[in-house]
Amino acid sequence: MDRGDPSSPDFTVGNFTLDAAWHDLDLSAIVPAGAMGVLISVVTDTSDANQQIMFRKKGNANYRNVAWIYNHNYCEIQGLNCIIFGDTDRKIQYMSNTQWTKLDFTVCGWFLP
Repeated sequence: MDRGDPSSPDFTVGNFTLDAAWHDLDLSAIVPAGAMGVLISVVTDTSDANQQIMFRKKGNANYRNVAWIYNHNYCEIQGLNCIIFGDTDRKIQYMSNTQWTKLDFTVCGWFLP
């Protein structure tokens, strides 16, 4: 299901805990019950090189099935569009320890059974 045309990101840098631990990101205010996954768009920028943020299905423990943005250079805007499968509570997880100057997260749509 296409969400349409949001006028602003759903979450920005101040909504994220950036401490190199996995944290839940609750999408239940945006994504309807029963959704199996979400299509997300993430845009990042940082004043430091070699920075990253990862997204995954809540409850996964390995690093093979994650969506990953890696800023190789400083002041380099990076973008990511990907599908993340959610849990029944419509939560996904993220991890980063970067002090982002820009971190815009938008739900573009979702997948219903």
